[in-house]
Amino acid sequence: MRKIIMAGCLSTLTLIGAAALPISAANAANHQQGFNEWIIAVSKEAAADPQYKRIPLDTDAQVKNFTALAEQLYARSISPDDFRQAVSAQYPGHEYEIAFIVSRLP
Repeated sequence: MRKIIMAGCLSTLTLIGAAALPISAANAANHQQGFNEWIIAVSKEAAADPQYKRIPLDTDAQVKNFTALAEQLYARSISPDDFRQAVSAQYPGHEYEIAFIVSRLP
């Protein structure tokens, strides 16, 4: 998860840089920044919750797949139920953690 957060933060454009981008690229940058802020907030809340158990994202492929699902959830490209089903299939026994993430959608 820390890899995701750091990669997302490093790729976020500054306000000055975003102003020079075409509208669609600026919207994508705003979306990415919003996603990064959301996932950082969820991570902080999860770290403070003693009931939250780490979802085992131990390989680059697992991180990439989970990040893609989380980004789709944030963008409303998939429903919360689709996210729950996909993550539960890969990480059974993490229903609390999945519900925790979904409940913090903006």
